[in-house]
Amino acid sequence: MTEGIASISDYIARLSEPARNMLLDIRDFVLSLPNVIEEIRPHRLVYAKGFNTRIFMDIEPVRDILALNIKTGNRTPPTRVILRSRNQLYDVYSIVKNAYDRA
Repeated sequence: MTEGIASISDYIARLSEPARNMLLDIRDFVLSLPNVIEEIRPHRLVYAKGFNTRIFMDIEPVRDILALNIKTGNRTPPTRVILRSRNQLYDVYSIVKNAYDRA
């Protein structure tokens, strides 16, 4: 792991308050879906549907924003969404749910 990043708390501590709130909201939504596995990596959080399934989303926390890569299909490039405001979350939830259902 990258120096200083060992847990979700480390990511949260490095974010501005608006970005922190967005991360917690989207994380709660994703983890509410059945069988979601969260993996904490040095520069991003990765989500998969179970242990043997492909990754359907990753989040790169950056100081004031969240960069999401959402994979909706095996042959399509991931959709990259930059979250700057909590107002964007509801639109993102439907994209994430669609990617989860296709995983």
